[in-house]
Amino acid sequence: MTLYPNNHSDAQMMDTENTNTEGDATFSITATLTIKKSGGAELAGKSFLFTVVNSDTKTVNKVSVTCKANSDGKSASGTVTLKLLAGIYFLASGTYTMQGDIQVI
Repeated sequence: MTLYPNNHSDAQMMDTENTNTEGDATFSITATLTIKKSGGAELAGKSFLFTVVNSDTKTVNKVSVTCKANSDGKSASGTVTLKLLAGIYFLASGTYTMQGDIQVI
């Protein structure tokens, strides 16, 4: 069985799975979440820990983003991309907490 996001002919396949022992198809639909930290040049070489929590399963993912100096010499940034199950997530970093939930679809 194959799952597509819509009926468009140019749609990319989202996931494939076999049926379980009862003959039911089971899917784990995943999506990506990219976290970016950016700021002044003083952030170059510094790492920042982010905690991403699935609101339903309470699964916790802790990731680190290390900033590198940008070519302008005035700023620095870093990114990390997570592959997560589709759902609603809570994001926190140090003393900063994102207001509201992140919907990964």
